[in-house]
Amino acid sequence: MLTLMQKDALTELFNLYIRQAADTLAESLEMKIGLRLSHAEIITADKWDAYFRLHGEALRGTHEATAQFLKEKPGIRPLRLRFAAGEARRIAEACLKQTEEGLIPSEAYLKDVETDVIKEWSNVVLNAVGEGSGALLGRRLACAIPEVALLAARDEESSAEGEEGMQAVLLLPLTVAFSTAERESRLLITTEGPLASEMAHKLDEIMAGEGAAHGHVLA
Repeated sequence: MLTLMQKDALTELFNLYIRQAADTLAESLEMKIGLRLSHAEIITADKWDAYFRLHGEALRGTHEATAQFLKEKPGIRPLRLRFAAGEARRIAEACLKQTEEGLIPSEAYLKDVETDVIKEWSNVVLNAVGEGSGALLGRRLACAIPEVALLAARDEESSAEGEEGMQAVLLLPLTVAFSTAERESRLLITTEGPLASEMAHKLDEIMAGEGAAHGHVLA
């Protein structure tokens, strides 16, 4: 749906705001945190099912944080942040290790911390994505504090096909690295429908304008 130049521009924009989110999280947790967006993409809704079939194994049984946009027009679907299976627990354990050294938490305590950590992370990261989206579209897009749920292992949860008004999916695969962990975590941010389509049209306008300024129009 997007050209390579458009994907690069979108990735650069969101990485700017996501790095700011990483700095905020690092300061609040007093630990080094790296957040990096490998690529940003807008795909048509019919191709989302194919993407999920290809990558769905890692997304089954995940935590999902859902944040509604504030003061946004009806029909705009929320931002969703998915923590691949086991990653939410690993993030919670890394934060516990840093902030409460020597603590051996109970399973119940760890689950409570896990949910709290997901909420804090999601609120910061999704608001950063909202700011990046607003910067592209020229308006303020703030997010409400997200709700967190443990998704069941079923494909239907992530299927966009057939939903009324569905046009496109904004796809942001995010990589997280800790100072206390060698392995990187992988998260997935999505938003659907008119907002993604509006961003695609805006990118078309920007790229066409830049092309015209250089004596040609990008295909």
